[in-house]
Amino acid sequence: MGFDEIIECSDGLKAWNLLSQDQNRDLQVHFIVADWNMPQITGYQLLLNLRETEWGKNIPFLMLTSENDREQVAAAVEAGVSQYLIKPFTGKGFSEKFTQAFRKHTVKR
Repeated sequence: MGFDEIIECSDGLKAWNLLSQDQNRDLQVHFIVADWNMPQITGYQLLLNLRETEWGKNIPFLMLTSENDREQVAAAVEAGVSQYLIKPFTGKGFSEKFTQAFRKHTVKR
């Protein structure tokens, strides 16, 4: 999909710590893909934390989940998720949601 560098974290807390450390603001994260059901903190909590910051409020965020619960989807939308993708999904489905999420945020800038 054209990315040269991808950073992977084994759980939501590690992702949040990486994103929120002052020295890593120069990391220039351009997109986040997170699973709702991550260890330590959920993808939903990661999203909430991110959207409360000035530096993270416009980073495109794609939430993955195996849950098809309308309340979860509504909560994620209210929290500022860019797109929501339910597992299982295809490469084409991921690519479409990725593109939609990225466009949603680049148009606002």
